[in-house]
Amino acid sequence: MDEKLSALKNSEQMLEGIGESLKRFGDSKELLQKVLDTIPQTVFWKDINLNYLGCNQLFAVLAGKSCPAELLGLDDFDLPWDRDEAEFYRACDRRVMESGQAEIGIIESQVNADGELTWLETNKVPLHNDGGEVIGILGTYHDITKLKRAEEILQRNNEELEKRVDERTRALAFVAHHDGLTGLANRLHFVQLLNKVLNANEQEQIALMFIDLDNFKPINDKDGHEAGDELLKQFANGLRSLLGPLDFAGRFGGDEFLCLFRNVKSQEYLEKICEEIRRQLNSEIKINGKTTIATASIGMVLCDSSEYENSDDLVNDADLAMYAAKGKGKSRYQFFDPSMRDSAQNELNEEKHIATGIIKNQFVLHYQPILNLAKRELVGFEALVRWQHPTRGLLYPDRFISTAESSGVIVPLGEQIIEIACRQLANWCRNQSNLPREFRMNINLSPRQLFEPDFVQSLRYTLSRFDIEPDSICLEITESLLLKDSGQAIQLLREIREEGIHLSLDDFGTGYSSLNYLDDLPVDSLKIDRSFVSKLDPEVGDHAIIRMIIALAETLNIGVVAEGVENEQQLKLLESMNCQFVQGYFFSRPMPVQESTQYLAQSQTAHETGI
Repeated sequence: MDEKLSALKNSEQMLEGIGESLKRFGDSKELLQKVLDTIPQTVFWKDINLNYLGCNQLFAVLAGKSCPAELLGLDDFDLPWDRDEAEFYRACDRRVMESGQAEIGIIESQVNADGELTWLETNKVPLHNDGGEVIGILGTYHDITKLKRAEEILQRNNEELEKRVDERTRALAFVAHHDGLTGLANRLHFVQLLNKVLNANEQEQIALMFIDLDNFKPINDKDGHEAGDELLKQFANGLRSLLGPLDFAGRFGGDEFLCLFRNVKSQEYLEKICEEIRRQLNSEIKINGKTTIATASIGMVLCDSSEYENSDDLVNDADLAMYAAKGKGKSRYQFFDPSMRDSAQNELNEEKHIATGIIKNQFVLHYQPILNLAKRELVGFEALVRWQHPTRGLLYPDRFISTAESSGVIVPLGEQIIEIACRQLANWCRNQSNLPREFRMNINLSPRQLFEPDFVQSLRYTLSRFDIEPDSICLEITESLLLKDSGQAIQLLREIREEGIHLSLDDFGTGYSSLNYLDDLPVDSLKIDRSFVSKLDPEVGDHAIIRMIIALAETLNIGVVAEGVENEQQLKLLESMNCQFVQGYFFSRPMPVQESTQYLAQSQTAHETGI
């Protein structure tokens, strides 16, 4: 800005200097004309009537004349510019003479003698006589057509750039607010939209629908992630078709979706939507040319928009209803009931109690013997957790494990179980002589534990701290851990097996995926689920499932353990089928550490004496 003001001031001073020269060189017009013709700008001057009194050669040429003399006495209407241009110039000239003030940096357009549109930057000052009266006007200008065209190009480029930036900004805003796979609102944007509805102070009946695809994980694992993505996209398209003009849907994460329906007239309307979702999943989802059967659990909150102050509470209630639906089986829907909050609160309280129990070391281990059936020899114990509750007494796992699993408290609880089991094993190794070479401590492993980032390193450290050989530990896993991410689970299990730790597949035969994954699982043994052992009866000759499991283990060259052995008849039948290892109440119930130690000592004595 300072540079521009300085340039304008210099232009004004130059014009005033030319004006003074006109006076001083009145008798030397030829000399003055030569001087003006050397100036690289157009120069002209007019009398009080706006007739041209003179100009330099450059101005004369641009005005379509061969020399300055041809302009003498002419006005702007006599020159090649059109009438509007001439009027504009003359109006400016009159303004300068009437005000007595110079006008610097005037931008004007002009059609030159060749008929081309040009742009000029003009400077004008009034001419005074010796008495100070205005007697005319002096002006200069220079052609800024190239600069003007460059500015126009720059402006067009800027406009194009602004347009592209605007388009990109809108695209980025869409990406920021929408799920990249399905195009539905993402979690953040959906919550923003939902809060607007809740804070609008409008009395309207709304319904929030929380949808979770029941069997997305198996489809994703079996057919691959591309198939899983295609299922999510097609399901999202189906949801869009069910939305009214004011309704909106979003992907809340993974295979969870939310829909808000506005101005809902009845519960029956929502039930029809649920049925339509079920129909679409069962008939319209096609992947790789085949119809894929999928199901969804749906929780709904039907309420007045003024009943909730924020989206968190509304989403939580819809989530509770969804889990209630899922608890009833696949492909169900459930409306929210306030009693569900009480159930959730009870579970939350139980979670806090479990966490307190971990801190206060209220969890203890009982140990159930595992025997080599052919030798009738003790080969290890399975560590089973119990909760020694200060007011409720001794609690078995069915009273707390599911809550610990769902809440994540199972991770610190599992760490404590491994710690206690390893400490006890180390104690037995120090104090009991001649333990069987294959004596092991079996510890149940939660899927949540396995997927902890530092689980393998933590396990390695615990074994080292208690000076325990990895070969003396066997982790029991269930097929449920494969439902989260089978590829990652198998890789983690291989890392554990490479440490020298044994792995056993618990409850074998009860899961849908047993044979699918068994080839890839690095397990050392299978545990036949007690539900099959309990059916063993000498009166019934068909024990096909157990025979098949034992034969499968022999084929894979891995061990097999029958758990839940209750009587001698079951034991003899298992022996006749060449089952290697057994455990159950026939030998011993799970025992506290003191009784387990006595059992171990007695077993060693019996083995050493041959009794």
